[in-house]
Amino acid sequence: MNIFSANYLQVLFKAKVKQFLNFLPFFKYKNYTPFLIIGHPRTGTSLLHTYLNSHSAILSLNEALKNTNDGKVLFQNYSKFIKVVGFKYFYEYIGDSEKKNTLIELVSNFKIKVVKIQRKNYLRTYVSLKIAEKTSEWSSTGNTNLSVEDKQLQLSMDDCVKAFTLYREIEYETEVVLKNYNIPVYEIDYEALDLNPLEVMKGVQRFLGVKPQPIYSLLVRQNPERMSAL
Repeated sequence: MNIFSANYLQVLFKAKVKQFLNFLPFFKYKNYTPFLIIGHPRTGTSLLHTYLNSHSAILSLNEALKNTNDGKVLFQNYSKFIKVVGFKYFYEYIGDSEKKNTLIELVSNFKIKVVKIQRKNYLRTYVSLKIAEKTSEWSSTGNTNLSVEDKQLQLSMDDCVKAFTLYREIEYETEVVLKNYNIPVYEIDYEALDLNPLEVMKGVQRFLGVKPQPIYSLLVRQNPERMSAL
């Protein structure tokens, strides 16, 4: 990654400006649009998060519930220049009773919006997860030294079927919560985001209620190899 590239400098500049504005003790409010990114790990949630964060009026807080069950980040005051605030909520969280209650609390008490990202190929999702667990590399800006051999796996059919069944079950359970509270949901495919990010992100930005801006991400696809190679 070239740290002097125009994209890198623009992303860094917007991030620093938002940090500075939120640091100021004045011009803060809570009248922003809250949102959640909902998806499985390894389905483009980080890519979507970084694209959203490159918008000057959107603050995406990444994995705010990773080490807590408290959604208080959507109760805080933020700069009036920030119009939209949100974070990731993985489908897998629904299996944790406290994190499920956090979701219910958020959707029942806020006019919240959900951007749902899916990856059509469950096998790709599962393989990507197992490679990340094996290599401890969860995202990349293109500076990886991993070879195909470093990433290769052996998976049993039983393991795959078990994983795919769980994916469907927790998707369904999460959908039930969202439908019970009539939460507006905007669905996108990882494959479409990867191939045509500008067009896909225009729709996401309009759904969140902000004027579309050129968006950028420093992340690159980690496992573009054929499945047979992996």
